[in-house]
Amino acid sequence: MQPRRPVPSMLSISRAKASFVVFACATALASLTPLLGSCSDGTASSSSDAKPVLADVTGSVILPAYRLADAAAGELVAKTNAFAATPSAQTLLGAQNAWRSSRKAWHATEAFRFGPVKTKNITSAIDFWPARLEGIEAFVGGVETIDASTVDALGANAKGFMALEALFFDSAAGDAAVLTRFVSAPHADRRRRYAGIVAALVQAKTSELATAWEPTGGNFARELTEAGSGSALFPSGKSAIDQLVNSVIFATDLVTGTKLGKPYGTKSGGEPRPADEESARSDNSLVDMVSTLDGVRVMYAGAGGKGLSDLVRAKNPSLDARVLAAMEDVLRKVAAIPPPFRTAITSQRPAVENAYQAARTLKNLLSTEVATALATTLAFNDSDGD
Repeated sequence: MQPRRPVPSMLSISRAKASFVVFACATALASLTPLLGSCSDGTASSSSDAKPVLADVTGSVILPAYRLADAAAGELVAKTNAFAATPSAQTLLGAQNAWRSSRKAWHATEAFRFGPVKTKNITSAIDFWPARLEGIEAFVGGVETIDASTVDALGANAKGFMALEALFFDSAAGDAAVLTRFVSAPHADRRRRYAGIVAALVQAKTSELATAWEPTGGNFARELTEAGSGSALFPSGKSAIDQLVNSVIFATDLVTGTKLGKPYGTKSGGEPRPADEESARSDNSLVDMVSTLDGVRVMYAGAGGKGLSDLVRAKNPSLDARVLAAMEDVLRKVAAIPPPFRTAITSQRPAVENAYQAARTLKNLLSTEVATALATTLAFNDSDGD
């Protein structure tokens, strides 16, 4: 927020007093609610401070993560095709492991869900939750030709990672039942073809996203590395840093409110809600959470280069230390939840509560103290009801 333009009777106000008005505005709003962001004058981090952070985050974190997600999706296609060609317990396990690896790599990118992933609607195309099992089975059991065009035309709840989870896993019936559906059950051949096409469409989207960021492709990377000096999207280094801060807050909030909180019962008066678990058929929910939080940690701390941590440490070293400790704490406490998550929300509630509170602590640190330290303008976001 900028101070009001002086009216003629106020022309004698000094620059020092005007600066105080801006400072007071920022302080007052920050104390009211961090979700409204700040009314900073944008000088909290200079362009020279932001530029090396943006360059390192882009080159050492974001580009490698999207490349890894694409490579893992390619392996998913290979293992799915091997399973479809020769269904067996061994090839099913190969497809399941490839799914887990690909999903892990994908979830690590949740800490920077902006740019092409949004404009191209890639998240909804490959990671829509929940899958609609009835629709998947109706398509497999139907007569419509199964090819890339017909599968791509299906709704988001019949494609992507969660459709493959529905095909490859069944935590209730077990792997033997899954294998039977692909080998001898009615429409087994259609099921095999469908799985292969769904995997290929996932990989097509991860490739599209990686290419959109690549300097040799769409070069969205340039929007960050040249923020304030040629970027069409980010007119200043601060605006790009704001985006990074908002992204890590969003990802942390997603774990806190959606992945942990809702199944645990934070939206249902403490009553566990197993139906709200993200990856129940594969019992992969805890790994999903850790993968997302790992992505947050790397975005904040950096990966062999500078990260948001460097900017926060320059403003408030003790705050930076608390944030890093909070990240380690939530990762440790999520990992300490006895799997599977679908039973832990009922039988291991103290462990889930510990992880949930640790996630809330991290989210609140990022959205209040870090946002204030960096004078970040925050987008409204609230999944856990705080």
